[in-house]
Amino acid sequence: MTDETRHYRYYRFANDADSFIDRVRGYLSRRTAADWGFFAVGIVLGAILF
Repeated sequence: MTDETRHYRYYRFANDADSFIDRVRGYLSRRTAADWGFFAVGIVLGAILF
């Protein structure tokens, strides 16, 4: 018996995390100034109302 499955699990987790980070970076890079302004206004209104 070897512990290769444990190493594979960590490798798969690292690969999934790297893929997730790439998707987040891609999403954030496609946002425009209007999107960020709408987001900021939403946070301000949420803080005021709640």
